[in-house]
Amino acid sequence: MATSEITFANIRPHVTLNLFRGSDCAATAKQVFDKLERLAGTLPVAPTHPFQDHRHIVPMTRAVAEGITSYGAWYTVEKPPTWLREDSSPGSTGSSATATLLDVANHLVVLMVYQKYLGVYASQDAMRSRLVELIEVGEAGEGRATVRIDTPAETVTRDEIEFAFVRGNTKSAWLEGLHVPTVLKADRKILSGPNLRYALDHFGEQTFTYTAAISEFGQRNLQVAASRKSEPHRVGVSHSKKTLWTRSTKAFDEFIAEFKTLIALLTNPTAIAVNVSDLERPGVPFVARPVTTQTLTELSDGFDIGYEAPTTPELELLAGEALDRTLSAGPWSQQGRFVVEGATRRSAAPDSEIAAEAYYGDQRVATVSFRPIRRTDQTVDILHRVDSYGVRKDDPAVVALDRSLAKRNTNLTLRYGSGHVIQNGVLYTLHFRDVIFDRWHWTSFPAAPDGKPYKLTDEKPTTGKGKKKIYVPDQIGKDHSLFCYVRNNAADLISPDDRPSGDWWLLCDDGAGEIADFIALDTKRLFVTFVHVKAWKDGKESTISVTPYSEVIAQAIKNLRSFDQNVLGKAIHDRTTDVNSELVWRADGVMIDRKKFAAKLDEFRHGAQRHVLILQPRTHRKAWEKAVHAHRSGQDAAQVGRMRQLSALLSGAESIFQKLGATMAVMGVDDQAAAASAVSSSSTSSLTPSRARKRRP
Repeated sequence: MATSEITFANIRPHVTLNLFRGSDCAATAKQVFDKLERLAGTLPVAPTHPFQDHRHIVPMTRAVAEGITSYGAWYTVEKPPTWLREDSSPGSTGSSATATLLDVANHLVVLMVYQKYLGVYASQDAMRSRLVELIEVGEAGEGRATVRIDTPAETVTRDEIEFAFVRGNTKSAWLEGLHVPTVLKADRKILSGPNLRYALDHFGEQTFTYTAAISEFGQRNLQVAASRKSEPHRVGVSHSKKTLWTRSTKAFDEFIAEFKTLIALLTNPTAIAVNVSDLERPGVPFVARPVTTQTLTELSDGFDIGYEAPTTPELELLAGEALDRTLSAGPWSQQGRFVVEGATRRSAAPDSEIAAEAYYGDQRVATVSFRPIRRTDQTVDILHRVDSYGVRKDDPAVVALDRSLAKRNTNLTLRYGSGHVIQNGVLYTLHFRDVIFDRWHWTSFPAAPDGKPYKLTDEKPTTGKGKKKIYVPDQIGKDHSLFCYVRNNAADLISPDDRPSGDWWLLCDDGAGEIADFIALDTKRLFVTFVHVKAWKDGKESTISVTPYSEVIAQAIKNLRSFDQNVLGKAIHDRTTDVNSELVWRADGVMIDRKKFAAKLDEFRHGAQRHVLILQPRTHRKAWEKAVHAHRSGQDAAQVGRMRQLSALLSGAESIFQKLGATMAVMGVDDQAAAASAVSSSSTSSLTPSRARKRRP
C-alpha cells in the first residue's frame, strides 16, 4: 500500500485521549485539522520528507460513523539516535555517519467529534502538548510561528475526570511529593496492588498528591465468540498530561467504541452514596488535592521556596533511555537555593507573597520576592521581582539566577504555613492528620543544668572573627557553644527517659561523613544515644520553622545503618584521626580514646537501647504550646499550619526510628521556665520542669 493511501481502516491506535468540551466542537476540530501543517512547524523537531504538494502532514479522508466525525493525519520525524556522537570536527570519526544515520518515527493524529465533546489522540507527546495548548488557549507556538484558532474548547475538568474514572479499585497510583525534600520521604512514588485504597498510609502519604492512577470499576459487556462476558472498566487517568487511557485496539471501530464508552461514563457516572467512607469516594484517599485559584487569598506565612522538578538524569532513569540534553538543568539548580528565614518582606506585599534570600553556594546574591497570581481557575503563575542585590548585576551568579527564574515559573514550589503548596503551577491544600508531636525536651537557656550560660546561635567552639572563625575541637566544654553544652551536661541530655545517666561515655564524631555530632553510651543501663546538634540561625522566637528540622533529621536518617553496632564500631575506628582521637570523655573523669570507646560498645552490641536526640533549639515552648492550643480550640492562628507540618515531619521521623527499635526526642527552648526564673531571681535551672522536681530532695 502507498503511504498516501492510509485510511482509518488501516489504523488501530491505543486509546490514549485528551477530552475537551465546547459549544461547537465540530468547528474546533475542523480549524485544528486545517492548521496541523503549521502547528507541526512549531514542534522542537519538525516533521520531515515533504510530499509532492510540499506538505509535511499527510491527511486522511474524513470519516463519519456512529455519530462520530473523525479527522486523521500522519507524519514522519527523523533525528539522529541519542547515542550517536554529533561531532563533525576535523579528525572526528563517524562524522559522515552523523549526516546519514537517522531514527525514523511515524506519528498519528486523530480528532473525533461526538456530541459536545472533542477527543484528541496524538502518538507524539510534543504534538499532543501543542494540540492541547491550541485547543485550550486558542493559540500555540512562539513568535511568528504562533498558530491560532477562533473556536477554542475547554478541557474536561479534573473534578469531572476524577468523579467518573478514579473510583472502585485503585490498581496503580503515581504520587508526587509536596513536602520539603528530605531523605525521610521519597520525592515521588509509583505504587501497584489489588486495591491501593486500603494500602496507602493515611499519615505517610498526606504530603503527596497523585498525578495519575489506574482504576477498575463497574462492569462492561464484551462480545467474544458469540458469547458475552463481563469485566470491569479499566481506565487510567493522568492529571499531569490531562489524558485518559484504556487499552490497545485491533481496529479503528474499537477505538471509536472506547471513545463513546468514555463519554458515556463521563456524562452518566454512578452516583456515590452520601454516607460512604472516604476510602470509597472518587479519587485517591489521604493524599493532597488541588483547589481552585479563588483560594489564593487564603495563603499566608510562606516559609519555603524550592525547585524540585526532575532533572534530566532522573528522567532518563525513569524512561530507560537517553533524553534530549537541552532539558538539563542550569548552574542555578546545582548551586543555587532560596532561604526564606531572615528575609524581609515588603510592607505592602500581599500575604501570599514570599521574600527569600537567593544564595549561590555560600554567597548571598539577591533578595527576591515571589507572588502567585491566578492564570485560570486551576492554574497559577508565579511572578518574581528582585528587591535588592548582594553582588553586581552582571555577576555570573546573578546571570544564572535570572536565567533560572525566566524559564522555571511553573516549576517553582512555594510552601505556606497556612497549609497550602503551589507546585508545577497548581495550588494544593494539605490536610494534616492531627498527630501532634510531643517528644520535646524543653530546655532552659541561657542557664543550663550545670548553671552556665550557653548561646543558641553558636554551634561549636571557634576562634577568630566574622567569616574567618575556625573550629577548635580541643575547646569543647570550655566556652558557651552548643557543643560545650552537650559535653558539660551529658548526664541530663543523653538519657532516653527522665533519669540522668550516672556512668556515661561521650564521643565527639563531628566532621565530614560523621555518624552524629556526639555518640554517648551508658555502660550500666545499656543505651546508646546519637546526638545531632544544629545552632539557631534565623527567625523569631514567636515563629515555628520546618526547614531547619528537615535538614538535621535528614542527617540523622542517613546514618540509620549505624544502629547496627557492628557497623558502628568499625565506622568509629575508620573515622579516627589525630585530631579527634582524644575527643572522648567519661563521667568519672578517666581519660579514654576512641579505640576503647568502640571496644566498650562492642561488649553489649545486641542488648543496648538506641536513642536519637535532635538538639535544634529553633522552637520555643511558648510558640509551640500557643499553636497547639489554637489548633485544638478550632482556631486557625498564623503558626498552626507550621505546627502541624512540623508535627508531621517529626512524627514521621519518630516512626522510622521506632521501626528500628530506637526512640527519638527533640530539644526545644523552655522560655516559660526562663521567664519564671528571671522573675524569681532564682539560680536554679533544669533541663525540664519534670526533671527538676524529681531531683529535688
